[in-house]
Amino acid sequence: MSPQTATATHEIRGKTLRIVLACGSFNIGGISTQALTLATEFRNLGHHTIALILDPFGELYESFQDTFDQVVVLRRGWEGRETFLRRVLLVIEKLSPDAILGSAVPSVQAIYPYLDPSIVRITTIHSIAEDELRDGTANDTSTDWVVAVANNIATKLQTRPLACQVAVIPVGVSISAHRRPEIHSTELRLAYVGRLSRAAKNLGQLTAICEALHADGVPFSLTIIGSGEEQTSLMRDFSRTAAAANVNFVGQLTPAEVRQRLLDIDVLLLVSTYESTPHAVLEAMEAGVVPVASRIPGATEDIIEDGVSGFLCDTNDSLQYVAALTNLNTDRQLLRRMSLAARTVIASRFGAPRMARQYLDLIKKTLASNSLSRKKLEEATHIRCCPELRHSCYGFARQVRRRAGDLYRALAHGIRPCCLPTSTGESKFS
Repeated sequence: MSPQTATATHEIRGKTLRIVLACGSFNIGGISTQALTLATEFRNLGHHTIALILDPFGELYESFQDTFDQVVVLRRGWEGRETFLRRVLLVIEKLSPDAILGSAVPSVQAIYPYLDPSIVRITTIHSIAEDELRDGTANDTSTDWVVAVANNIATKLQTRPLACQVAVIPVGVSISAHRRPEIHSTELRLAYVGRLSRAAKNLGQLTAICEALHADGVPFSLTIIGSGEEQTSLMRDFSRTAAAANVNFVGQLTPAEVRQRLLDIDVLLLVSTYESTPHAVLEAMEAGVVPVASRIPGATEDIIEDGVSGFLCDTNDSLQYVAALTNLNTDRQLLRRMSLAARTVIASRFGAPRMARQYLDLIKKTLASNSLSRKKLEEATHIRCCPELRHSCYGFARQVRRRAGDLYRALAHGIRPCCLPTSTGESKFS
């Protein structure tokens, strides 16, 4: 480190930073949960946090209101692509952040080349899905860091020649001081927490596992927490099984409500075909819930020690899940040992303070070196969306179809785009 950089680092160390965390929606899931966790830790360290939510659907739940210093929601109406991107750029310039932590949000990634070059730009990639990898690595010459939340994502990034630096920062969760209640239930209390979508979540395995447990006479209950496009069909599938009475759908809950529910759960089921660092598993293990999860290299294999802090199963073999669950139901001492081991793993390796410090180290290191200030700033008189992002940053015709879809969802299902609460006094919302 040069003397100049060392001096700059020392000056930045005591500075209150303005950090924008960009999310695509208020949906309860991995990205928004991580944003909430980071905001909490950053504020604990004295920094100012701003949530930037672009074109969101869903309710602005209390966690966002309570956690961030400021919440900025940008709804895209009938604007064309470039017009909306210019508005995003102007809003960010007005916020005057020291750093932006984007989660591969296309409209934020698209305006990176036009931002003040002193702003640190970090993109976090949460999935090995091709569209997220494509969006998160676009405009890499105007990105300081791409952060992979799991080793399987980092492996994918190694196949892409990137102009920016790559770091691996595992997802972290808040460590609570609660004491887990003693297990007195005679039934094995299972839970699934996550989005109800068929593709990667492999939800058909849930019905197969429950039918087999019921047929074997294992006393159990399954609480399904989450919502999604497959909720209705999954409820219908369960209604046709003999285990229907054992299953309870509770819908989408806030992060605080999920944590409270987990205290009365013994085992978390994860049957996904792929994940990165699944927040549901980390949150469950922190609460002392034993994971019985898909064996996913670079993801669950990096979190769960098979047979010690949980069980890893072949995602396509429901009998492996049934065998693990039957074992836990029969041997309650094993369940207690694994519960304690799960909490120990999270406290030692996946705590939120550790994650936040790693992000702050990247921000402060980059502010000190100010590497992007030496790059030519794009002319902002006309914003052009790079080819890699044009599919995700919708053009006008596709935006018209999206707004028509909004109208249909509002009329048919009562689901509306996010609307901010109004306040006659000072508000945290913009």
